[in-house]
Amino acid sequence: MAKDVSIIIICKNCADNIEGAIQSAISASPLEIVVVDGHSTDGTLDIVAKYKDQVKLVFDPGKGVAMARQVGADNANGEYLFYLGCDNEIEPDSIGALKTYMEEHDFALAGMLTRIKDTSTYLAFCNNERWKFKITEGPKSVVGSPFMIKAALLKEFRYNTQRKFSDDTDLCERLIENGHIIGYSDVICYENTENSYAELRARFKMYGISDAEVYNAHKDTWDKKRKRQSRLHPYRSEFKVILKGVKGFWTKVKVFPYAFMITWIRYRSWFKNRNIHR
Repeated sequence: MAKDVSIIIICKNCADNIEGAIQSAISASPLEIVVVDGHSTDGTLDIVAKYKDQVKLVFDPGKGVAMARQVGADNANGEYLFYLGCDNEIEPDSIGALKTYMEEHDFALAGMLTRIKDTSTYLAFCNNERWKFKITEGPKSVVGSPFMIKAALLKEFRYNTQRKFSDDTDLCERLIENGHIIGYSDVICYENTENSYAELRARFKMYGISDAEVYNAHKDTWDKKRKRQSRLHPYRSEFKVILKGVKGFWTKVKVFPYAFMITWIRYRSWFKNRNIHR
């Protein structure tokens, strides 16, 4: 089922989790595994080298995630491309299941539902709750990785390398504008991160920059209502979704500081990068 699928892993300084991603990709028995590295300096390349007979290693010029994703697509041979995060792990049969779901639902791009296996720490628990209520099965307007797409579509709709942080949003917008359906499947993948405050800050700072990129790319053509929707997006997609989704009064109390913190980090990052790509 996965013999026409190229798995692409984008990485830079991912020594802490890249091996798990590679091993899970190998277990899926795809056509090939392409690792796109942004000239890592932390030992990532030493780990990738251990799998040199099973992995094709290429380098990107360090001009953002969009460029790295396109480098991966340009060096892949599969009919389908599956972008696996360096901090994600998949089950052996998940690629075939995702491809089947994608074909049955006529999705041009199909994502997986992210979950965290070990939720014993506070941040791991909260991150898992966030994933459960933020990413749900069905058609969507934006889908993030891990996701699968037909290679032919990325020849027609190449990544916009000017969108360094909002690359997925830009691609999804263009696919939908041209009549394609995108969404999330019911197939689950797992996130393998340390669930630390440093990792949390870095992630939501990046999301804030993405918010700024998207807003600045469209603000000259959006009306006031659409601008307001964009400004409220971090609140609605983080704070509101989490607090509305979790069940039980004390669980809501438990996740409230987390929901407030990630929303604040995202807005603060947007404000600090408000002039990006004007």
